[in-house]
Amino acid sequence: KVDICPQGKGSGIVFELSSHNLKTHDLTYDDFIAKGTFKNNVLNLENLLLKEDAEKTGTGYIRADGTVDIAQKVLDVHASAMEANPRIVNIAMKEPLKLKGYMNMDAVVTGTFDNPSAVATLDLSNGSLSDISFDKVSVAAKLENDTIYVEKMDATRDIYGLYAKGFIPLDAVRARNDRKNADAEMNLTLNMDNTELGVLTA
Repeated sequence: KVDICPQGKGSGIVFELSSHNLKTHDLTYDDFIAKGTFKNNVLNLENLLLKEDAEKTGTGYIRADGTVDIAQKVLDVHASAMEANPRIVNIAMKEPLKLKGYMNMDAVVTGTFDNPSAVATLDLSNGSLSDISFDKVSVAAKLENDTIYVEKMDATRDIYGLYAKGFIPLDAVRARNDRKNADAEMNLTLNMDNTELGVLTA
């Protein structure tokens, strides 16, 4: 349902969209819901919901809300996930990841399109990446001034663990021609005292 100027000229667009049995990559979602308004080049997203198909994908969901000012190029968006299938990240990947498990996530993105800031926590449980399995991966990170600060990253399997913290300038993972700082380098401290050596060769 889309209403254009429901209260007269200049009152914007009000939308409430829904879809069922939505498929993307190898995932199936029971429900897709998007509700909000668009007025004066500002998108106000009241609710965006992806609810998984319990029989085919899982019982999790992904939700988002917030505002995006296209004219001023600023945003304030909150996103969360509860027991979601982490393969949803493959939407943004050229090469899909072989990722399994359950994802809980909470993130807030604010600032400008060119220099956004973000704070996020992420937990993956009972999963695997390619041939490496894990009991739990926990990450707490923030994005400031084009740099990702990893405040905590714990990956555990049985009695083994891998721990890391540090920072990663986005330029360090950009193509050289796209870098703002050609000499950018990441700095991550790894603690592998309780790491199973098989993980390193998997």
